[in-house]
Amino acid sequence: MFKKGLKVNMSNPLKGSAMRKLKAEVESSMGLTAEQIKKLFPSKAKWIANKCSGKVLVYTEARSSEPLFFHLHGGKGQLIPTVYLLWRYPNAVPIWRTPPNVWKPLSNGADLMLPGVIPPQGETGLGQFKTGAIRAVALYGNPAPVGVGVTTVSSDDIKQKGMSGKGLAMMHLYADYLYALGSKCRPNEGFLKSRVVPIVTEEEEEKEEQEQEEEPEQEDGKGKGEESGPDEGKGQQQEQEEEQE
Repeated sequence: MFKKGLKVNMSNPLKGSAMRKLKAEVESSMGLTAEQIKKLFPSKAKWIANKCSGKVLVYTEARSSEPLFFHLHGGKGQLIPTVYLLWRYPNAVPIWRTPPNVWKPLSNGADLMLPGVIPPQGETGLGQFKTGAIRAVALYGNPAPVGVGVTTVSSDDIKQKGMSGKGLAMMHLYADYLYALGSKCRPNEGFLKSRVVPIVTEEEEEKEEQEQEEEPEQEDGKGKGEESGPDEGKGQQQEQEEEQE
């Protein structure tokens, strides 16, 4: 979506009803806890609305200067989180996982195909969803999302036709021009300058997923999605590693 460019034409602070509208939309469309919403929108919070090329509206958190959400179609489309928001709050939207070699076609502008999606418990592991639902994408072996897209099928379609055809229309990806509007920080050492690689083996990740499934369920809004900001301190180490490659 933002592979070819993104130009900010005008920036204005959000005030009054516009701020309340953004907060309400985040509350209704994202899987954030009440505590996470408070951290995003504290009293006297300041947000910037950036009108960009292609009728894209990007919302930047003033205190961090990070673009955390965006609207398409001049603000009339659905609210979509950026990778900066997803790294901070991985529970914001469900995550679909795909093999590491899928990164290359995604970075070249391809959408995510269903045969490349690895459901945690078979087809039913993707849960119930309608066409147009927002889903994050992560590579197997690296827990941090690499992008976000909108489903082109529903869970009922998958039940009838199986895991075939296109699954997600990709909206935003790590290292694209929307990402470049922020600090360009990286969540872990697997995020290199222009590509993403695993940081754990598939066996380690499967073991971790099994342990999470065995944990007792907790009440809604409790014990899920603890805040974990991007590890900016590893930026220099990543650059050194890339120079050696």
